[in-house]
Formats: sequence, structure tokens, C-alpha cells
Amino acid sequence: MTLADKDSQTAQAEIRRLLEEAEAGGASDAYAGKRGATRFTEGMQLEVATEPVLRAETWPVTMHNLSEGGFAFHSRRSLDPGAIIYVREFNSDAPAIWLRARVRHRTRSLQGFLIGASFDPGASAEHGECGTGGASVPARLPRPI
Repeated sequence: MTLADKDSQTAQAEIRRLLEEAEAGGASDAYAGKRGATRFTEGMQLEVATEPVLRAETWPVTMHNLSEGGFAFHSRRSLDPGAIIYVREFNSDAPAIWLRARVRHRTRSLQGFLIGASFDPGASAEHGECGTGGASVPARLPRPI
């Protein structure tokens, strides 16, 4: 098993865990028949980072919904469609797993922006490390903005 395979399996396990949490605490999508995967509405607190290796710049966001393929969140910051981001559940008790995603859409909302992204689990990283090119680079502690 390669490092990339392990990263992908770790990311898939984290996505499943988030889905189970959202399913237990949230409501399923009323329009489930028109999508390939059920979306769950959940107000989970997340952290987002755009810097791929050090993740020195993070900011808090609130999840809008979550499915196997991706998620949407409310952010005060704008992100361009196509941008690569890293997201993890905000957890002050233990380090969470960073998941890589690609921004698919951005819409203005009362909270700033509603941003939709699709997971890219093959390139995700575990516990603040970046899985870039098979090499793990330790993350610096993020500074709040």
C-alpha cells in the first residue's frame, strides 16, 4: 500500500465519520431523488485553509450541508470556483484530519458567501500534514484571522 492509498483511505474514513455525525444530528435533503448522494443539513463548525503545505492561514466557517461527494459552507471570505481548499472539523480537544477539496460554486448570502466544494480525498492529509507528492510536511500551528 502506498502513502497515497493510505491518505485516500484515511480521508474516506473521515468523510464517512462526518456523514454519520451529520446524519445523526441533521436533516436529510428533501430533494434526495434528484441527486446521486443524500445531502444532510448540519451546522457543524469547520476550519478552512487555502495554503497547501503550512496551513498558516485558517478561518472558521459553518457547514450548510454535506454529502459523500462534497459539502457547502457559509464563509465571510470569498473563494473562487476551482480553488483548492483544505477543511477539517473544528475540534479543540484533538487534532482533526484535513480534507482536500475543490471549490465548485460561490453564491453571495446573508452570511457572506455560500460556497460549495467537492472532496478530493486522494490528496488529503492526516492530522495537519499535507499529502503532496507522497511527502508529508508538518503543519505549523494556524494563526487566527
